[in-house]
Amino acid sequence: MTRTLRAGLVGAALGGLCLLGACGSDPSPRAGGAATGTGAEVAAAETDAGSAGSSEAAPGACGLVSPDALTTILQTAKPDEESITVETTERDLGGGSVCNVTWGGAQSTGREFQIDVFSAGTLPFVVETPQRSAIPGIGDEAYLGQEGNFYAQVGDWAVHVVNVQITDEVSTQILAAAARGLAGS
Repeated sequence: MTRTLRAGLVGAALGGLCLLGACGSDPSPRAGGAATGTGAEVAAAETDAGSAGSSEAAPGACGLVSPDALTTILQTAKPDEESITVETTERDLGGGSVCNVTWGGAQSTGREFQIDVFSAGTLPFVVETPQRSAIPGIGDEAYLGQEGNFYAQVGDWAVHVVNVQITDEVSTQILAAAARGLAGS
């Protein structure tokens, strides 16, 4: 086999693995980390999986938890931070949506995290079973994946909370609120 053909085949194979989330992801501070599934990786995995979940349109990620509810959770976690404000921006990914949450207070600004909604059928492409730690009492199923990624399944949909960077308890509270929003959508 020629060197050029072999290099092309290896490149194609690695590209296919990246679509399934097996290579590193966006290195920005809001990224979920390697092999955990950022919003773009989730959308790519869903495309590869075909119609793995519901045929209905995905619920809007930003509509799952109100900015006021997020402010309350964040203010409780950071009582020394005065005047916390929350801004959300939603992106539709076709088979799901991503809510970028920017927040800050009097002492700091520009902190970010994400809330993603995607088909529950793509969860096996996003995080493997051995990488999960169960979180009881949230949605149909909830768990902590690697590198601080929190997931919950509610019916045909899943929600992913990533990069809150306060404590696991705060991330779990946001996940629970998002799962309740998903159940009500």
